[in-house]
Amino acid sequence: MKAIFSCCIIILVSYVDVKAFSSDNGLVLRMKPKTASGESKNFVSESLFRKQRASSSGTSLALSSVTGISTVQYLPSMALACLIPSLLGYYKSEYGVSYAYGIATATSAILALKQIYKVSSSFSSIAGVHAFALLAYGIRLSLFLLYREIKIPRFRKFREKIEDRANSKGSRLSRTPFILGVSFLYYCLAIPITTSTALLHQVPYWSLGGGIKLNLVRVLVGTTWLGFILAMVGDTTKTVVKGKEGEDYLVTQGVFDKFRHPNYTGEIFGWTASALVGCLVGGIASKAASIVGAMGIDFVLVQAATSLERRQKEKYGESKKYQDWIQGSWAGVTMKTKQSMQNDTTDASLLTDNSDTKDGA
Repeated sequence: MKAIFSCCIIILVSYVDVKAFSSDNGLVLRMKPKTASGESKNFVSESLFRKQRASSSGTSLALSSVTGISTVQYLPSMALACLIPSLLGYYKSEYGVSYAYGIATATSAILALKQIYKVSSSFSSIAGVHAFALLAYGIRLSLFLLYREIKIPRFRKFREKIEDRANSKGSRLSRTPFILGVSFLYYCLAIPITTSTALLHQVPYWSLGGGIKLNLVRVLVGTTWLGFILAMVGDTTKTVVKGKEGEDYLVTQGVFDKFRHPNYTGEIFGWTASALVGCLVGGIASKAASIVGAMGIDFVLVQAATSLERRQKEKYGESKKYQDWIQGSWAGVTMKTKQSMQNDTTDASLLTDNSDTKDGA
């Protein structure tokens, strides 16, 4: 109950925090006096970004944030977009942390893009590119999970194994704390795009103007894309190769030549970079929620990579192929844990999209 209460408090504070920085009271946005034509413009406060001269054209780059996006109004919708997919966990326990993960991510991004579209016909802003990264990731993950469940029988068996274990722990209603917990994690992962939507929906992504801080935001958004692409390539490569060579085949080709667990490493890069965007441009509560989201998902991914690293060593450690592979590849971020903490059948380990975490190596 304490955890649920804390989640509600952070959501409420995030709501108030975004309401404050999305208003025109001077906290983040300041109103520029009307021009001769009677029009007025809102500009991002110098407390966030100083107006810079565009180096390419020599003209002043206006980091404008046109009024029209009411982040406050769609934060409750964002919370529902994360909660409703998580309810799939009542039907199948595994669905709450697989399909729900992808659907919540994609739906959150759609809500952000809808807000951007209301005031702009272009999605080439920093906010648009950021939101599209999460949309692409969420759709890709959901389709990958669906393909795997339909085409690979052992994953259907594994899903039922998880369901049997969940049923042995009590009624379906007993899953409520876990379902609320993962939905809160999805909400925190969506906060950075909420922040960028509020502040950066008119700031062009394909530009070098705006100063160091704004260019750093562009780099982080780009890193989000690169991380999710790396994860996609890793999942696709392993699925194709194991489909041809067999489930016991050790995949070392392609991107696996340099990254032993590219899906986990890519997701860690992607989610961490996205969270840092929220930390750079958001208010206090938005920063806190972004950090909580990144720490939560990164812990799950690091735990999964550590478990897979251990099991691969146990299974292939004596082979020359494995020994040569680990000499020239990177395991990514892993941790040293006790054997009991490396159990790959925990609910937390299910919040990943790689088959190795769930069954086999």
